[in-house]
Amino acid sequence: MHLFTSLTKFMQEYGFGPSKKMGQNFVIDESIVQKIVNASRLKKTDTVLEIGCGTGFLTEQLLKNSSVIGIELDSVLCKILGGRFGKEIGEKKLVLVEGSFSNVEISGFNKVACLPPYSLSSEIMFRLASLHDAELMVFVFQREFVAKCVAEEGFSKYGAISALLGYYFDSQVIEWNISPESFFPKPASFSSLVVFSRKKNVELLKPGFEPFLKNIFRYKNKKLSNALEKAYPFLKKQLNYGKKEFDLRASKLGFAKEKVSLVSPKQFAQAFEIFYP
Repeated sequence: MHLFTSLTKFMQEYGFGPSKKMGQNFVIDESIVQKIVNASRLKKTDTVLEIGCGTGFLTEQLLKNSSVIGIELDSVLCKILGGRFGKEIGEKKLVLVEGSFSNVEISGFNKVACLPPYSLSSEIMFRLASLHDAELMVFVFQREFVAKCVAEEGFSKYGAISALLGYYFDSQVIEWNISPESFFPKPASFSSLVVFSRKKNVELLKPGFEPFLKNIFRYKNKKLSNALEKAYPFLKKQLNYGKKEFDLRASKLGFAKEKVSLVSPKQFAQAFEIFYP
């Protein structure tokens, strides 16, 4: 494979190997890179956020069609990226940020396209969904995680991440079964390529929707009314009123008797706005 040859060359030249601690699995299948680029529907006016640039195989293709903000934690890989794309960095077409996605401030992008470390999957999706910057996001994640992201109410994998993403985005899985052979080293499971397109005319909710969902889904198999009752000790920290008022607001929910796992993303948003006006 062409990309595997290039990766081997970089490893020999810079004296590094994939870091298990950082969750590094480098893509070596050019067709996967191209599918990500195609799904991103890039324009020259786009600025794409790439989390975990690695040695720059995807970065190179993104730069042909757009500007890129790249985040990379590994200092050796940042050195490789600096050497490969010095011209683009100088022209401000590539802004390279050395650091952890968890800690860096990010803004100024309108799309996301990346193959991030799978250990950061949940953190990435919860943070990006709440930022409201991206109109389109394209990821390769572990297949099991993608199934959770795109699950609809009533399905076993439906959870807080499903409801959050389902409220803000339409999703499409481009490829469910990406073989471990597409990466070096091989991950333990299959991966999937998924696209999230931000819904138009969806009201942006106040901060707090994410923890609201996480606390309700602690009681996924209970009725929403019971889940709210049990979640109240966790939710009350963000409320400026007491239990009596909370119960009154809960009584206004026409779907309170539904199981949490059957409540739609839109209904969760309605509930959130009743408790956090």
